[in-house]
Amino acid sequence: MREPKIVSLDDLNKAVEIKLGGKSFIISRLTMRITELYGEYLIFCGEYAKQVNATKLLSDDSSIDLPGLEKLDADMQKLVEDFSIGKAERIEEMLKTILEKNGYKFDLEWWHENAQYQDMEQFIFQALKKDEDEAPKKKQAES
Repeated sequence: MREPKIVSLDDLNKAVEIKLGGKSFIISRLTMRITELYGEYLIFCGEYAKQVNATKLLSDDSSIDLPGLEKLDADMQKLVEDFSIGKAERIEEMLKTILEKNGYKFDLEWWHENAQYQDMEQFIFQALKKDEDEAPKKKQAES
């Protein structure tokens, strides 16, 4: 009887080491869930941009009166507040998913003490692009 061939798909994964706040994280596993979360995040950001543009177009209307402008301002403030909260929640969920699938405990307090949301977003982006092929190396011209 022949021995079965063992194929470890984990061995085929590329890994990236991401350093932040004195810690080092080895990210080698990404799941479909993080891809879904990232897609939802991009859609969320796109919808926000559409709403901001629509509000800006309304505010540029010369026929709008002062109470109308005040309402638009209140609407814009609410839009920004909702976006800020929603963006933070989505970033935290993506980061938690990436870390937990790679064997780390997600410690939100540590992240709040050692990073900003832009750092967290960059961490997620670097993890997501870990499987991209490296740019082809340029050949040196022969003398």
